[in-house]
Amino acid sequence: GMVAEAKLAKEIDLLSHEEFEIIKQSFIHAGLPISVENMEMNEIIKRMKKDKKNVGGAINFTLVKTIGEALCDQQIVGATRSVAR
Repeated sequence: GMVAEAKLAKEIDLLSHEEFEIIKQSFIHAGLPISVENMEMNEIIKRMKKDKKNVGGAINFTLVKTIGEALCDQQIVGATRSVAR
């Protein structure tokens, strides 16, 4: 989830490509997953809807502006499928 949110931040030009790569490589180095394998899109979205950040049925994201600084509870139209890829 955290790498997906960082990817979304990069895609909307909030986070630089270089910092996204640092975040992604940190997860890889720590042995943590960076993607969802073998899961249908509808199942991913269903799980995203259960996230603790959500309010009133809307999916909220925490988007990284730079390492150490984030924007919490951001709703982005059309982002759900982008993040789940």
